[in-house]
Amino acid sequence: GSEETALSASQFYTDMGDTKRAIDVLKALSDDDQTSRTESQLGKTYDQQKDVKNAIAAYKKALDLEPDDLDIERKLAADLLADNQTDQALQAWKDIAQGDPSDAEADLQIAEIDEHNGKMDDALAAVKKARELASDSLDVQFHEGMIDDAMGRLDDSAKVYEQLATATAHPSGQYSDEEKGNYATILVHLAEVYREQNRPDQAVAAYDKMATLGGDFQAQAYDQEIETWREAHDYDKALAVARTAVDKLPKSTDAKLTLARQLADTGHADDGINMAKSLLQSDPKDMEVYYQLSQIYTDLRKWKDASDTLDAAEKQATKKEDQTMVLFDRAMMADRAKRYDEAEADFRRVLEAEPENALTLNNFGFMLADRGIKLDEALTMIRKAVQLEPTNYAYLDSLGWTYFRLGQY
Repeated sequence: GSEETALSASQFYTDMGDTKRAIDVLKALSDDDQTSRTESQLGKTYDQQKDVKNAIAAYKKALDLEPDDLDIERKLAADLLADNQTDQALQAWKDIAQGDPSDAEADLQIAEIDEHNGKMDDALAAVKKARELASDSLDVQFHEGMIDDAMGRLDDSAKVYEQLATATAHPSGQYSDEEKGNYATILVHLAEVYREQNRPDQAVAAYDKMATLGGDFQAQAYDQEIETWREAHDYDKALAVARTAVDKLPKSTDAKLTLARQLADTGHADDGINMAKSLLQSDPKDMEVYYQLSQIYTDLRKWKDASDTLDAAEKQATKKEDQTMVLFDRAMMADRAKRYDEAEADFRRVLEAEPENALTLNNFGFMLADRGIKLDEALTMIRKAVQLEPTNYAYLDSLGWTYFRLGQY
């Protein structure tokens, strides 16, 4: 009947890794012997079990017993958000911000939820309030940059990211793994803003800094530099970067595939095809090589070669996701070749296997809308794709085009 004994015993069992007994000893207490400490401890233990719903219930009971305990409400708010109860989480964070006006984390959480809900003005106001409370917080500044970007305030966003990049750069070149990840993330976002501003040189300069981090960061940097120059229609520079990537990363299959695509796109089709084929000779089970080789043939309108490559890929596809990818590539190739019935059949087979495949929903819906047929079905699919990925500009573009086709101006 002693809460103190129960709490001590519960902590003992938790330390032993026996969370079930830790919960049982607390639940054995009668209601009259419990305080908010009991329910709060229950919530923590349920969190350890990844049992979010029971943790939420426990924290709510604890808060009923001690309504002014903001530490409990913080735990509740975090779990509500983890359980996708965003409206309730938002209200909880607002209560916390009101109860503790100095809590920058509460304002940051409010900003993130408002951004998720598309309330960008509210999100910006909340993140600016958090910035006033914690001017040296890199996390707060980073989210301010993200919200500025999402609102189209590109100059403001670039300024925030530039300041962050300067603050997180180490002139010595020595970084911990965590520091590398943070610095790279900032550089990626900064480069993306530059690309939105049509400033490819500045974007590539940001990626160059990222390349100095080595490893996967270097590979990602080269890949994004190539995409940046392609967006700018400067294919010679894209090809030059692809060659540099292969020189710097001679063991990277991805770098060689990218170079093969660039060669094919810049009038050196045979060189690109031969490079991709040589990779298959080294590893005939590498599915990514088949996909990229079929794409090269598709871009060159060599439909039979593309189809034969996908036939070979299908023989190697033992995993469900690889089989689905082969089907998707067949559908895309058939669409490009204007074999629409074949494309539709393959798209439908992909959706049978993966009904939530946003890319397929978008591409299939767009194909129908572009032809002006089955527009209601196209709209349903593209709406679902947008629901799955609300900030994907390509899907929003498809949605606008479909409304136009339907006459819903």
